[in-house]
Amino acid sequence: MVYLNNEVNQGAIREKGLDYDYEIYPGGHDYSVNEFRQALTFILGSFNNPLPDPVRWHHADIYPDFEIWGYKINSTLHEPGFIDLKGVTKGGMRVRTRKWQPDGPLIPGVQISIKTAAVYKPNSSYSLLDYDETDSTKKTIAISSDSEGRINFTLNHQSHQVGIFEKNGPPEIVFAGHKVNGKGIFLDQKKECNLNLRLLNRGGSVGKKIKIELSTSTEGIVIANPTIELENIPSGELRRLPSDFKVTATNKPTTDGSPFWVRFNLVITDDKGRIWKDEFDAPVFYDIPEFTNIGIDDGDSEIFGSGNGNNIADPGETIMVYQDSHRTRLYYDDPYVDHERLYDELQPDKWGDGYAISSLVHISKDCPPGHQIKFLACYEVKEWKTIKRNVTWGVFTITVGQPEIK
Repeated sequence: MVYLNNEVNQGAIREKGLDYDYEIYPGGHDYSVNEFRQALTFILGSFNNPLPDPVRWHHADIYPDFEIWGYKINSTLHEPGFIDLKGVTKGGMRVRTRKWQPDGPLIPGVQISIKTAAVYKPNSSYSLLDYDETDSTKKTIAISSDSEGRINFTLNHQSHQVGIFEKNGPPEIVFAGHKVNGKGIFLDQKKECNLNLRLLNRGGSVGKKIKIELSTSTEGIVIANPTIELENIPSGELRRLPSDFKVTATNKPTTDGSPFWVRFNLVITDDKGRIWKDEFDAPVFYDIPEFTNIGIDDGDSEIFGSGNGNNIADPGETIMVYQDSHRTRLYYDDPYVDHERLYDELQPDKWGDGYAISSLVHISKDCPPGHQIKFLACYEVKEWKTIKRNVTWGVFTITVGQPEIK
């Protein structure tokens, strides 16, 4: 299990502030007495010395109804997917659905009811800010806590930033989005990029003299100007930073199933010494060789894609893309790719101990013929017995309505 565990470790150590330890024992399928004793002692120590309740936390759950840190969530989720809570504090949270983690699309039709932990004044008046990130709309309503100090509210399936505050309550500054070079979300590899952030004040009063510090633990990322200042952010308002962070990414693609996104961490302060922490992920469009033997399934297999079956990506079709005989997982930032679903399958090997995931993407019916869509793509093969996933990355561009040049 060492290779799959390494992927988990890589995912964990990128989480700043996570109290996380691990140790690797060499050997086969068995443990020595001392190793087993060490493992149990480690586990018992965690129970005997529990960490304090977090003041800020994240949680994504596959169940429609669950409880976490005193919060009770009920939803109408009735298909595979997640209810995703991020950056939960007394001052608010981000709530959304996800078909998969970390970048899956929303799940239409889901209603989410949230009953907070008892962290508010009982029977008191509050304001609830709901900024719908999906529609770029916002509203603020009056709401009251119950006799236990809990607050109840309901949201739809879209991505919401929720703020909960008393009249003239303190500001609360959170990350609300990023753009690279004024366009999409991908960093260009080996080039200095202009990374601009948008922040939201989901608190009850203006945030003044805001300082934003950007950092990352990802190797190969250089931030030329890690600090930017912003004059103020009024309550309930969004602000783009007045200047860009200058970021150069020379990191290499992952060769296994470890996260390939760059994790950026934010420390935000104001003139009163208040501190807010946040994080976001940005993909890198790697400067790597192109996939040159591309095939498009738009229904000719009668299994995956759907369309006229002529192996050309046309408007309104759902396609699966092959590199040689390998189905690919696709990453993109193009408005004319308006839907994606994943196809996962048990890898064909003797033990059947892993999954391969590939993408089925839908080309918008409004996509103009001749439009070019650039993809970052990968496929994986798995070694027998070692349970090791080997991931190969490439880039390619398709022209909608035109056959691929082999």
